Amino acid sequence: MESIFFTHDDDFVRQFSQGLEGDISICPVATDGAGRAGVRTVEGRARRVVDAIRKIQPTGPYCVAGLGANGVIAFEVATQLLGHDQQIAFLGLIDSVYDPKTLREVREHSRSTGDTNNESLEQAVASYDAEYIPSSAHIFASDGHCSTDECLGWSSILPRDQILVSSVPAFSSECKDSSMKVLCRLFSQVVCHAIQRSQNSAEREYSTLKPLQIGMDHSIPLICIPGAGASVTSFIELTMCFAQAASVYGLDPRGIDGELVPHASVQAAAACYTTSIIRNLGRTPLRLIGHSFGGWVSFEMAQRLESYGREIASLTILDSSSPDDCSLREYFTADVIMECVEAFELLLDRKLGVKRSVLDGLTAEEQRELLHQCLVNQRLFPRRSTASDLRGSIRVLGTALRSSYQPTKSYEGPVNLILVDNPKLSGHLNGSEHQKLVERWRRWAPNLKYFHAPGNHMSVLKPPHVEALARILARGE
Repeated sequence: MESIFFTHDDDFVRQFSQGLEGDISICPVATDGAGRAGVRTVEGRARRVVDAIRKIQPTGPYCVAGLGANGVIAFEVATQLLGHDQQIAFLGLIDSVYDPKTLREVREHSRSTGDTNNESLEQAVASYDAEYIPSSAHIFASDGHCSTDECLGWSSILPRDQILVSSVPAFSSECKDSSMKVLCRLFSQVVCHAIQRSQNSAEREYSTLKPLQIGMDHSIPLICIPGAGASVTSFIELTMCFAQAASVYGLDPRGIDGELVPHASVQAAAACYTTSIIRNLGRTPLRLIGHSFGGWVSFEMAQRLESYGREIASLTILDSSSPDDCSLREYFTADVIMECVEAFELLLDRKLGVKRSVLDGLTAEEQRELLHQCLVNQRLFPRRSTASDLRGSIRVLGTALRSSYQPTKSYEGPVNLILVDNPKLSGHLNGSEHQKLVERWRRWAPNLKYFHAPGNHMSVLKPPHVEALARILARGE
């Protein structure tokens, strides 16, 4: 029996399930988070569905589908499952149109309808910025929906050879309706055919361990895990502070190249990186350092590597918030862009002049173009570059921002926690915030040592502050 997870539970699903043919069952999962209020985004709704699906079926291959706006949720569910390194055997979109709007349009619609909470499904879908996935999308378009665009807008996200369109008569939710029977019969045939032809994606084969400096054979290698949206190049200046005998490696986040789907959780990233290290670095002891979001990943990696019998010579967490309670984190694309802007402002120590109110009136593509032009003007990007060069890092950043992390157990080995000041806070408030972070981290790392480093969250890895960071690392070993 093959289960098809529908991203809604309503009359259509109940009637539709009775008309299917073959060894197929429907498992509806509501997208409203079991009645929980405050889920504003497609990504947030999809995470609720993914959590529910994986409690029912812990591992793939998965089949997901949805009708109308709920089909857009199904697309994001497939994206997140791929981000968990799971296989998608079938993705079905029934009369699901992809037609994104700007946040300004969404909010104006909210005011005109009186729904100022901006929590409806239609509003979430309108502001959703879909990204490429390697799975095929099976579109079932009824009469009236495919008159202008048979792909219902999805060809702006997926190449045409990944979109399989089936035209069906306009249907009602009653199974006695002959058009509904046509849809059920065709859907059943397509599902069976898709499952037989499903293949693993390139995401499941991803492996990256980039040498930043190859030292002596007997040196203990340092493994660097960058922060959200950053690549291993963020550790180049730190690597240059070490003696040439030291071996330094970096792990690039999946999707930073703009092609693959980013890991959807700390655990998925840590599992992938752990496998890559075990395959490539033999039985040598290891030193780990993770910056920001990479601090969470490095903490999870240390536990996994020890479970494989690997010795962790040192674990350094650089300016990472403490693990939380796995609460839902919601970010629109404009929120992600503003986080990216703030990171560059910390690096430059000056404002870029990007206003959130302006971003709300732009599409996601226009938002990326605005950010790119600002970075070109600041000479952080070459003029020959394009806004598409930012797409991978922004997607990885957004996925990380929406992730939460709670370890399954404490780590008993030594941990170095290095914190820097927030330039928006006074010295007294920074000290208080550091003390709180140390206390929260010690719940998970009882053998933790705290160090204070100069610079801010971004400049700590750049000259002149990076030299001081290297000295702290040498002291903490």
